[in-house]
This record gives sequence, structure tokens and C-alpha cells, in this order.
Amino acid sequence: MNIKGKLSGMVSSTDLREFLFDDSLNDLLVVDDIAQKNIVSVIPNEDIGSVMRKFIQQNVNSLPVVNANEPTTLIGMINQKAVINSFNRQLEMQEKQKNEE
Repeated sequence: MNIKGKLSGMVSSTDLREFLFDDSLNDLLVVDDIAQKNIVSVIPNEDIGSVMRKFIQQNVNSLPVVNANEPTTLIGMINQKAVINSFNRQLEMQEKQKNEE
């Protein structure tokens, strides 16, 4: 987030790995130095298939959820595990309903 509260970059654990064990960089680097500026995000009404493709293509576990009309306005974060769990719950409910018929 920048000083105006707008999404301006994102750092993943993959981005941090290359610097993690180099103590000489601790005082030299700031988040903005390693943040990805080309942010891949999702919007609240985006379908699960699209969201999962973004997780896979970007090789990340979390993605920012942004306002569809203002893509620099962060609403929250979504993580891959939560999406998979939600999808599995929906499948279980459908299966249960199917068995009750």
C-alpha cells in the first residue's frame, strides 16, 4: 500500500527467499525494492476457475481482492487453501443433496 492507501505492489514468499538469508541486505532493502509492481488480483465476483488459474500461473498462495471499478483499492486477500476448502464443501453439499433425492 502506498501513502494514499492504494495497492502499489505485492511481495510473495518466493520474492523474499533470495534475500532471506543475506543479513547484509537487512538494512539496505525495503519492501518497495522487491515488491512486484505488476499485481495480479481478483475481484469479488470472479469465478473460482479463473481465481485458481491465477494462483497456478503466478505460483502464489494468496492474491489480493480489489474493487472491480478501482483496481488499486484493496478489499482483502484470498488464499488458495480457502478457495479449495470452499470448493470441496460445495461439492460435498451437492453430493449430499443428490443422495437425498
